[in-house]
Amino acid sequence: MLATMTLDDELAGLPAFLVKSEAAKTLRVSQRTIERLIARTELIAFKVGGQTRIPRASIREYLLRNGTGPLEELDDVGKDDA
Repeated sequence: MLATMTLDDELAGLPAFLVKSEAAKTLRVSQRTIERLIARTELIAFKVGGQTRIPRASIREYLLRNGTGPLEELDDVGKDDA
C-alpha cells in the first residue's frame, strides 16, 4: 500500500514559528511574495526583535484556503457534513 502524506504530516517538521525565508521555502515562493501575503493579511505574522515570524498554523490555513494539490486533497477540505 502506498503511503500518502496529509497536510499536517507535511508541515509537522516545521518549527512552530517560521521566518520569512523559511515560509518562502515551504511555499516555494519568493520572500517578496511572503511579504505581499502578509501585507494583504493572507498570512498572519508578528515581529520578535525586529524579525518577522509566521506561525506554522498560518501557513496551514493559507494552504487550506488556497491549495489545489493532493496531499490527501488538503485534508479533505469541505468534508461532507453527513
